[in-house]
Amino acid sequence: MLEQETKFKIPSDFFHPLFFSCDANHLLKIEPDIKETLKSSPFIFDIAFISSHTDVLKPWEEQSTFFPLLMELWNDEKKELNALFKIRDRKKVKARMIKALGYYVQFLNWSNGQAVRELKNWQTSISNLNNKPINAVERLEFIIVKPDQYHSFIQLSQLFEESVKQYYKKLALRKK
Repeated sequence: MLEQETKFKIPSDFFHPLFFSCDANHLLKIEPDIKETLKSSPFIFDIAFISSHTDVLKPWEEQSTFFPLLMELWNDEKKELNALFKIRDRKKVKARMIKALGYYVQFLNWSNGQAVRELKNWQTSISNLNNKPINAVERLEFIIVKPDQYHSFIQLSQLFEESVKQYYKKLALRKK
């Protein structure tokens, strides 16, 4: 396992204005609680893996452990977002939507058995996934352009719901 804290440069493939800027140094901090790690450091396991840290957890290989945690985090964000939309706090909504979007991108990639490999050209990466909702790229583009709008929140909720159904369908078919 990685040391508790490791500072490293974000790979250029992860540069995306919503998540990481071009000159970002990121403190990679593995919390004792995996849920807290996922919450505080988006894409931490993917970036560590892409950066050749071979001793890092691989959530895409341990889906039964990580998916319930991601779903818990999404449900927590969803409740908070509902409350923020009621009071029309768009600034806080945007920050939480970006975090929730990160959870979704991880869920989508991990449910396809792979790490998130890039955010810069995410459209190509998502297009190449076998299991994804219909029009996933177009729907995500809408969310990314307008993350603070209620329609984006509804769209993200639907994407999560559809992806979870597809994941459990895939599991059921494997068992047969």
